Amino acid sequence: MDNQAYQAPQADITLEKETDKQAFKLLDWKGRVGRLKYIQLSFFYPFLVSVGLIITSILSLTLFSNSPSTIKSTGILFEWLYSGLMIYWLLIWIWCSIQRIHDIDLSGWLLFFWLMPVVNLLLLIIPGTMGSNRYGKEMKEVNLFVKISAGIGVLGVVMFYWFFYLWIRFSLFWF
Repeated sequence: MDNQAYQAPQADITLEKETDKQAFKLLDWKGRVGRLKYIQLSFFYPFLVSVGLIITSILSLTLFSNSPSTIKSTGILFEWLYSGLMIYWLLIWIWCSIQRIHDIDLSGWLLFFWLMPVVNLLLLIIPGTMGSNRYGKEMKEVNLFVKISAGIGVLGVVMFYWFFYLWIRFSLFWF
């Protein structure tokens, strides 16, 4: 009976054991994002892009400052580059905010209400649902890079507003 052609296969065909947590999925509208990953995507990457653009614009102005037309064309190039990167970041922020709202077990259409700054702070405060919800499984534990970059992102935002406050405060006395 062991050599019959029509017998059931003897190989182990069980699937891998599914984990009860999901990994981070880039640009998946139906997933979930935890608070730390949301902070990282919302604060750290725009801070990194802004610092990079400031450094490259300073370098380009020092290297190519031979004539006023070169300075003007370099400025226009960086304005377009910065605008494109900010539009890209805005799309990433919308996607990440929808997933963060899903983590709270609410509909992504509520993003229109979350665009108000005071209400948007709730995304940083309200914890996500424990376990699975209707939008997916709970997120896996974040690694050390996400924790450090989220902290740097928050520090960058605080520094930005602090410098902005100082600039407004001291520039009013010059006029």
